Amino acid sequence: MNRELNIICQACSQPLGDDAEVFGHLWIDHGELSEYRAAITEWEAQHGTGRDENVLVARGFRTFVSQPDQVRWRARHAACETSDDSDVYAIPSRQLRTWEDLARWTGHLMRKRWIGDTNWATVVDEATGRRSKLIVPVDGAQPTG
Repeated sequence: MNRELNIICQACSQPLGDDAEVFGHLWIDHGELSEYRAAITEWEAQHGTGRDENVLVARGFRTFVSQPDQVRWRARHAACETSDDSDVYAIPSRQLRTWEDLARWTGHLMRKRWIGDTNWATVVDEATGRRSKLIVPVDGAQPTG
């Protein structure tokens, strides 16, 4: 199967691959997810949840942008990983080679309670729009459909 997507290691800026020398993961840190949930809980205590008796409440721009940032997905070669990369949810690079793989993983991740706490939607949007520095199409590879 030909590779349609390259995942770029954020440590060395080289593509992750399938064989032992260049294998790696796209991953999210569970500790950062816990920290994000605590920060959101604190932010909502200060600013409200955005709902008032089941009606959405408008917020000002400054309040909206003061929300904690979502947890970011990262990519590393196995050789570039550090010892503190142990409590992670990881997608092996050999399982994310094609646009179909990206769609399949998106469907799988949508069933995770924590996916909305991450920037996965941005990762996919930037990859399909060719604006990503994390998941980039191999020359000539286009999303199908």
